[in-house]
Amino acid sequence: VGFVGGVRGEALLRKDGVERVRSRRRVISRSVCARRCVVTCGVGEKESVGVNGAAVDARQSTLGDETQETEEQQLLDDRGWRNEATAALVCAAACELIGFGLPVALAFADSSNPHAQATFQTLVTTKYATHVYMMLMLNGFALVHSGLASLRPKIAQIIGERAYRLGFALASLPLAVGTIAYFIAHRYDGAQLWTLQGIAGVHEFVYITTFLSFFLLYPATFNLLEVAAVRRPGFRIYEDGVMRITRHPQLWGQVLWCVAHSAWTGTSLPIVASAGLLAHHFVGAWNGDRRLRDRYGLEWEKYASRTSLVPFVAILDGRQKLNPKEFIRPAYVGVTAFVLATYAAHPLMLRVVGNLHL
Repeated sequence: VGFVGGVRGEALLRKDGVERVRSRRRVISRSVCARRCVVTCGVGEKESVGVNGAAVDARQSTLGDETQETEEQQLLDDRGWRNEATAALVCAAACELIGFGLPVALAFADSSNPHAQATFQTLVTTKYATHVYMMLMLNGFALVHSGLASLRPKIAQIIGERAYRLGFALASLPLAVGTIAYFIAHRYDGAQLWTLQGIAGVHEFVYITTFLSFFLLYPATFNLLEVAAVRRPGFRIYEDGVMRITRHPQLWGQVLWCVAHSAWTGTSLPIVASAGLLAHHFVGAWNGDRRLRDRYGLEWEKYASRTSLVPFVAILDGRQKLNPKEFIRPAYVGVTAFVLATYAAHPLMLRVVGNLHL
């Protein structure tokens, strides 16, 4: 019994050992298969990632192109500059209405006074006649100036760029000088609406405002070409310096100049002259944008979408950011010297124009 039990026990041990060996082989085999599977799957994943990565890149590139096309299409559909152009024309019309309407309204008010010694017709043709002449002179200058600017491509193609510039200067400068001289000679004509001279701080306000206006009236100070800063070669439309604030600095420089001089004199003729000047500049802003849009197309529309007609609007909207370094330029020295020299020569200018008896 003991022998049989021992043999049977030994057989069981052998059987158990064989089972353990087989089990261990299965585990090893499964482990090897698992490793092979992991390695194979890893390579497959790498290959899959590579293929999928290329697909993602291609998809992203396609999406990028589609996004750019969508943005350009939205830009073409939106065209916010059209609203600015419409606003500029409305402002120009309002200024024209003020320029021609103010002397008529003042003449009517004066003639309606019970103590009036002149009729409405007499006042229009005497006291306020210079107001009408001022508006006619300003509109004539605007017609020549903006008209020649609009015809520039055709004229320059025929006679050349230099000849065009010379003709433009010869036609514009005499009209500008004559209009300025007439304004100086008649700046106190019409009705006295207010008197601020002699009040503390008014002279300083007028001087500083006029000083700042010249930095906007002459965009060449900022190394800009034309009014809207378009440079060639390279078909590059760019913005820097004051153009980040407004793409029409001359317009707002003229606004500052008109505010300063109208506040100082307090008479009606400078208000009429200011209305005529601003009408010309608002039309110039509209006409300049139109010409550049026709010439540069989508590139200009992108530029217009990053800038604004009204100062600081693009900055407040986050479309533009000021860079103070762009305002540190040697040309400011020349403008500063010009303003100081003009201020010093003001008394002489007034005497010379006064002696002309315009």
